[in-house]
Amino acid sequence: MKKLAASVVGCEPDSPLFPTMPKDPYRPFEADLAAANITKDIEGKGKVDFHALRVTYLTLVDGEGASPKSAQALARHSTPDITFRRYVKAVD
Repeated sequence: MKKLAASVVGCEPDSPLFPTMPKDPYRPFEADLAAANITKDIEGKGKVDFHALRVTYLTLVDGEGASPKSAQALARHSTPDITFRRYVKAVD
C-alpha cells in the first residue's frame, strides 16, 4: 500500500491510478502464463487467453447491472454495440 501511495504523490487528482494497457497486451499475458506455469489449453474445458478473460470480465460487469455505456467505457470500446455483440455473453 505504501508503494501505491508513493506512486501517486504529485499526480493530478483526476489522473489514472494505474497505467493503461500496453499496445499489445498479449505479449505480457503470454509471459505471465509461462511464469505461472499455466497451460493455455485445458483439455475438455477450452483455452485460457486474453480474449477469454475480456469476455468473462465484461459478462460479469453486465451481470452486475452496469449500464451499456458503463460497460462500453470499461471495455474501452467506441460503441456499446461492439461490447455487447462481441464480448458480453448470455448467462442463465
